Amino acid sequence: MSELGRRAGVSHASISLVTSGQQSPTADFCVKIADALDWSKEDTLRLAGILDPLPPEVSEERELLRLFRDLDPQLRLAILQTVRSLQGIRTVPQPLADSIDFPTVIWNELEKLPRSDREELRRRFVARMEEEKTGQTT
Repeated sequence: MSELGRRAGVSHASISLVTSGQQSPTADFCVKIADALDWSKEDTLRLAGILDPLPPEVSEERELLRLFRDLDPQLRLAILQTVRSLQGIRTVPQPLADSIDFPTVIWNELEKLPRSDREELRRRFVARMEEEKTGQTT
């Protein structure tokens, strides 16, 4: 905590009081912590209860965008093409939704890529799944 305090320009005592629940964080405190941790200031203020929480659909959109940005560009393109093919469909009847095999749909898009690109994506995907299983990140 002392390193965080140093990076944020906040006293160790202030961090202790906030993290123990003895003191509510101020907006200034949250912004300094967000900057020190390279977090979104808005998200940090929402977590602290200073800003109202986002509606669930906006939260989901942000999560989707964050996850999408972390993907390999070729996989992003395959997903984008899949989503474009679904454009205009507002709702999917439940029996149809249950029958859609989205991994297969995405795989079919990936099949259009050159073999070497598919193998590289597969290698990265397997590595990422192993990292998540063991709790490690690169």
